[in-house]
Amino acid sequence: MNDEIKLNGHISIRHIRDGEVIDTREVKNLIVDSGKALIITGLCSGISTQFTYIGVGTGTTAAVTGNTTLEIEVPAISRAAITATSSTNVASFIATWNNVSTSKNITEAGIFNASSSGTMLSRQVFDPVILAATDSLAITWTITLN
Repeated sequence: MNDEIKLNGHISIRHIRDGEVIDTREVKNLIVDSGKALIITGLCSGISTQFTYIGVGTGTTAAVTGNTTLEIEVPAISRAAITATSSTNVASFIATWNNVSTSKNITEAGIFNASSSGTMLSRQVFDPVILAATDSLAITWTITLN
């Protein structure tokens, strides 16, 4: 018998201007080693801190499993608190930034268990989302256990 357990993920990014979605991105995500380690620890002793924030940045170096932070997190667009839901084998994390108040080309995102620093679960790099200061950004991050 060969039972393999895999974590797979997907990110949906919506760029919103004047209340209208002007761009949507769909990308796969990468579960990083520190996230996997925290999940394994949680199986043995319970996770004391859940993944509750998504951060964004301007880094362009490809995501790798050894990542523990975003390459260049944007402090002017602070980490957004997540609304999390789960079903049988799917966890969904939703974060929204309204009126980002800075013009930036966002190219990376990550899920964390703290509003600053903390442990990263997942990171991904994508083509730039070019935000104007009054734009909004919505990210839905789905992790599926197969």
